[in-house]
Amino acid sequence: MTTTLSSGGSITGTSIIATTQFNGSGAGLTNLPSSSLTGTVPISNGGTGQTSAASAFNALNPMTTTGDMIYESSTGVSSRLAIGSSGTILSSNGSSPSWNTLTTDGTTITGNGTSTPLSVISTNTTVGLSVRYNTITFTSGTNTIFTNAGGFLTPFPVQKEPANWVPSTGIYTVSVTGWYRLTGHILWANPGGTATGARQILILLNGTTSGNAIIFSSATPVANFTCATDAIQDVFLTSGNTIAFMGFQSQGANLTGTANLSITFISY
Repeated sequence: MTTTLSSGGSITGTSIIATTQFNGSGAGLTNLPSSSLTGTVPISNGGTGQTSAASAFNALNPMTTTGDMIYESSTGVSSRLAIGSSGTILSSNGSSPSWNTLTTDGTTITGNGTSTPLSVISTNTTVGLSVRYNTITFTSGTNTIFTNAGGFLTPFPVQKEPANWVPSTGIYTVSVTGWYRLTGHILWANPGGTATGARQILILLNGTTSGNAIIFSSATPVANFTCATDAIQDVFLTSGNTIAFMGFQSQGANLTGTANLSITFISY
């Protein structure tokens, strides 16, 4: 058999049987079958020091603990982000990820580790008004604001922001700018055998007269039947706006009824 070693380091021949290690640069070796290669290449020589895919990956990655994640802390640099504590969320400050606690003050949500609030759209369950009147007496031909002045009306219960609602005047003052759903419902008592006129519910914006109504609903009563009027409207309100609810019975004997009124925050 003839073998030739060129000046460039290439070995040619029909076969080579070596019983000793090959030392030196392998740059000139070509056409070596992978099945003939044995041994493990250490990391220092460009390998992984391992013999399986999973072990090779684990030898190179920077993670050390269950739940860790890999991220690029700078160009070409892989780093370890340790698992966050229970209840934290993964967020970003614009350059790197971190674990932070989600907080809210009812109007904004902060969860990116900075003092800058995130923009959110969500129902705010602490802003608004929810009140039920168990007993109402409507004076015929008179617009009646829903108040409890002089014990005239008895509301029960009041929820959400009662501090923003003055029962003696029936005025609710908006505390947070945004979209609100205004809902009013009156169930009028049975008028007996005679029913005349109309029954109305009005929702007033920034005033206490019918001229300030932004929505109203009217129904014609029927003898010997109860009658319901309902009003609902989604509106954009600014902090400081006022809302009031009004009932109106145009004719006939004074009637009583029950009512449910609500001001519900929808979104910013």
